[in-house]
Amino acid sequence: MLKTLRAATSLCFFAFASIGASHAQIPELHFFYEKAPQPVEDFSWSNTPQNSHIDSPISAKIQHKKFHCKENRRDIGYLLYEPDLDYQQAPVIYVLGDSAVGNEYSGLKQAQTLVEAIELKLLPPMYVVSLNGGPKAYYDADKKAQGESAALSLISHLDQQLATVRQRHGRILLGSGEGARAATRWLFKHPELFARAIAVNPGMQWEYQNSQQSADSGLNKDNSWQLAFDYALSQSPLKVKLLLLADQQSPNWPSTTAYANFLEQLAIAHKLESYQRDAKISLEKRVTGKGVLWLAPEIAEIPR
Repeated sequence: MLKTLRAATSLCFFAFASIGASHAQIPELHFFYEKAPQPVEDFSWSNTPQNSHIDSPISAKIQHKKFHCKENRRDIGYLLYEPDLDYQQAPVIYVLGDSAVGNEYSGLKQAQTLVEAIELKLLPPMYVVSLNGGPKAYYDADKKAQGESAALSLISHLDQQLATVRQRHGRILLGSGEGARAATRWLFKHPELFARAIAVNPGMQWEYQNSQQSADSGLNKDNSWQLAFDYALSQSPLKVKLLLLADQQSPNWPSTTAYANFLEQLAIAHKLESYQRDAKISLEKRVTGKGVLWLAPEIAEIPR
C-alpha cells in the first residue's frame, strides 16, 4: 500500500512505500535540487592552520598529527585531543567537517566545542579526532583518493597508539554538511566499527540523488538511503543510533525530515531535532551543544 506524504514546502514532495518484511522498498522521492556546491579550495592530505583556526585558548589542547596510510601511500594529517584519563580507556568521537575536499581543520570548531564540554565535565573523558576526508568528501574515489579507507586506517592506528575503547560502542561519529552525509553512510556501512552518529544539517537530497545513479558510478549503493535500507534488511544484531540535527530554514530540512521518516519505516533507532540560527551564539556551540546533551548519557553507559 502506498502511503503519500506531501510537504508544505515547494522544495520537495515525496511518497513512502510501506516497509514490510516481504515487500520492502526505498521510498520514491522527488526533490527540486539546488546547484551542488563545487570544491573551491586546494586539496592536501596534511594541512596547516589558518589564523582563524587558533583564535581560542582551547586550541592549544588540540594537536595536529600525521600518520602513514598504506592505502594512500602517504602521510595524512588529523587533529587530536587527548583527555586526562581517570579510566584505563576512553571512547573516541570522530569529527567529519563540512568540506567538499579533505581538510582536517574543517572540523576544528566542532572539536573545540567538544573539548570545552569535556574540560567542563559536561562530557566524560574522551578522545576527539578531526579527520581529513580526502579529495572527494570522505569517499574512496579511486586508488589514489581513498578518503574513507584513510579514516578507517586511522582508527586502527589510534587503537594501537592510544588507550581507546576498542569496541564499536566506544566510537562515535559527528559530521556536519558533507561530513554528516559521510557519518550516516559509515554508520550503516560499518556497524561493526560504529554504534552512534550525529549528523548536522545533512544534505540527504544529494544522497538520494546518488541512490538514483547508474550502477557504473558505484554511488547507487554507497549512499545513506541504500545503506540504511540494506542495514535494516540484514537484521543485524549490531544496533546503531543516529541523531539528526537540521535548521528548519535550510534547504536541507525537507530531505532530513524525509530521511527521518524513512528510518522510522525501517525501525532504525534515531532522533530528529531542529535548531534555529542565533547571531549571539555560534552555530558550532549551539548545534554541538544539542549533540552533547544527547551524547552525555550515551557515553556514560560505555564500559571502560
